[in-house]
Amino acid sequence: MSHLFEASGESIWFPALRVGRLYLAAVDGLSAVLGVESGLTTDRSDTSRIEPAAFERFTRAVFAAHFGTSHPELRLLTLGPLVVSLALLEKLGVTLQAADPEQAAVLAKAREHGIRFPT
Repeated sequence: MSHLFEASGESIWFPALRVGRLYLAAVDGLSAVLGVESGLTTDRSDTSRIEPAAFERFTRAVFAAHFGTSHPELRLLTLGPLVVSLALLEKLGVTLQAADPEQAAVLAKAREHGIRFPT
């Protein structure tokens, strides 16, 4: 079983069901903590729709939170969902720019993972 992520009727990512649900749980938590809508809506058929503009705002907020702190546990907890969100954002045609080598490394990791995303 799988979970479908789509935008504008196009399949963006089709991970295993547990992977999709775990990502959504992390996104929901980050959305609540950061106070920004994720841009994801999910129906009963295990399909999530991505609203590109809202999802970009969400991803930028997670990016800013991740790189705007030196708290090691916060950075650890935001890294996984950030990498997946960046990879999804790139599939939507939006690429964030790195301001330093550390950001560049995270963006490269997102690109690497995004290439392998099943669609």
